[in-house]
Amino acid sequence: MRGFALETAELFHPIPDVDLFGSISDVFLAQNGFRIIKEVDQNGWSPFCYAVLRGDPHIVRSLVAHAADPNTTTKKNHPIVGLAAGLSVSAIGAFFGHKDCLQVLLESAADVTLGLNPPMCGAALGNHPECIQMLCQFGDSPSRAGFIDLSAIVQASAENSVEAVRELLQQRPMLNLSRTLNFAMWHRGATAEMVGQLVDAKADVNEQLRLPLRSMFGMAFFLHGLLYRWGVRRTTGTRIAYHSVGATPLMFAIIRGHFEGAAALLVAKAQVDVPNARKKTALDFAQELGAPQFLMNALEGDLTVCNRMVSSAMANRFLVSHVV
Repeated sequence: MRGFALETAELFHPIPDVDLFGSISDVFLAQNGFRIIKEVDQNGWSPFCYAVLRGDPHIVRSLVAHAADPNTTTKKNHPIVGLAAGLSVSAIGAFFGHKDCLQVLLESAADVTLGLNPPMCGAALGNHPECIQMLCQFGDSPSRAGFIDLSAIVQASAENSVEAVRELLQQRPMLNLSRTLNFAMWHRGATAEMVGQLVDAKADVNEQLRLPLRSMFGMAFFLHGLLYRWGVRRTTGTRIAYHSVGATPLMFAIIRGHFEGAAALLVAKAQVDVPNARKKTALDFAQELGAPQFLMNALEGDLTVCNRMVSSAMANRFLVSHVV
């Protein structure tokens, strides 16, 4: 306020109060440049979306009391927040772990099946076991799948959401674990802890991935595989796509350079001689891509360093990126 006369300061209300605007909802709308609850900004978000993103249950409850729709969805991809179009406010709350806001929404009869990726998948991706537990208490299923036909536990495995995987398995011990290790090794879940948890739950360490061509990932892998085959784009991603049919978790880990995950799979008795649809084995990929010597030794039967690496990773809970 430097440069303004003292009496002028009363004209400014950067943080308006309830006495001035009438309700918490009115204050929130004024603070965020909205005039009405159903208004949508240029990013496709309504005030309700921002309220849930903020994580204040008092604002969310006030908006619901003023007729905000608990099944509101985002209308566009938000370039700043980084969330896609078609997500429900419940999914936003679950993804960011705002369990109090999520409870308000669920008590207001929010639809747990709604949106591009439903709240259960949002909680799995965000690694929020409390939100998963709450959703199950309100009748949702831990087997819930998203629009990409990937279940919550597959998405949690891919994002290395260890606590979310644990909660999902606690809610339903007999969950279908198909594709969990494949997607974990393909993305961010290539850790000894994730491998150990999934293996203990009876996930197949030698599962050969076969995605329906009509599925989103099946089509994406097919198209990227063509780019690799024709030499248009030779990257790790297109290599994985080209070799994905029949690939095992160990193959994904080696191609991606996730050596901790590869070591954990080998310790868990993953087979090294299973061929994919291109007649390639995990050993072939390791030789072709110049895998480190400790991994080559493990593929040939010497698991000494891999056992030490996995033990270290489990004890310290951080990625072991190299072996001295």
